[in-house]
Amino acid sequence: MRSRYPLILLIMVIAVFAAPFTAYAENTYDDTVGDARSVIGGILAYELDKNGYSDEQEWINGSISDNAGQSSEWYAIILSKSGNYDFSKYTASLKNYISENHIASATSRMKNALALLAVGENAKSLSDIAESSVGEQGIMSLIYGLHLLNNGCECSRYTTESLTQELLSLQFADGGWAIMGENGDIDVTAMAVQALAAQYGKNDDVTAAVERALIFM
Repeated sequence: MRSRYPLILLIMVIAVFAAPFTAYAENTYDDTVGDARSVIGGILAYELDKNGYSDEQEWINGSISDNAGQSSEWYAIILSKSGNYDFSKYTASLKNYISENHIASATSRMKNALALLAVGENAKSLSDIAESSVGEQGIMSLIYGLHLLNNGCECSRYTTESLTQELLSLQFADGGWAIMGENGDIDVTAMAVQALAAQYGKNDDVTAAVERALIFM
C-alpha cells in the first residue's frame, strides 16, 4: 500500500482544488473535501516523520530533490498545489536528471514534464517532451498528454480536441477506463476524469463521459 501513496494523494489533491462536479450535492462535496484534507494531512505527516524532516520545505530540499526524476514527482506536484514553497533546488535536480539520462518510458518523460509545469516551468520549453511522448505508451500517455496540452504544451500529432476524442473512445461500458482488460479500473478512471475535467460542462460528450465515470467510481 505504501508505494501507492503518491498516486492516491495526487488524486485527492486535485479533487480538493478542482471545482465540484454537479453530480454531487454541495454538502456531499464539502464532506469529501474535509475527508480528503484530513487524509492528505495524515500522509504528509507520515512522510515527514519517516524521512526525519521538520517541515515540507526541508523535505523538498532533501529527498524530493535528491530523487528528482526517479520517485518524487507526484510529491512535488502535490506540494506545489498545497502551499507556497521554493522548488528551485528540485527544479534544477530534475532538469539535470533529464539531461543526463535516457528516459525510455514516454509516461515517465511526461510525468517529469508535468512536475516541471507544476513548479512553474514554461510550457513551451516542454513541448519537445509532448511531441515525443503523447500517445506513445497506451492510455496513460493519452491521459498525461491531455494534461500537458491543457497546460499549454504543443504536439503536432494531437490537438486537445483529437486527444480528448481518442480518450473518450477508450471508455468502457461500465463507465471506467483501464490500462488493459474490458473493465474499468478506479485509479486509471480517476486520472482520466482529472484530464477531462477542464472540459466538463463545456463539451457535452465529455460531460456525459465524466458523469458515467463518477457513477462507476
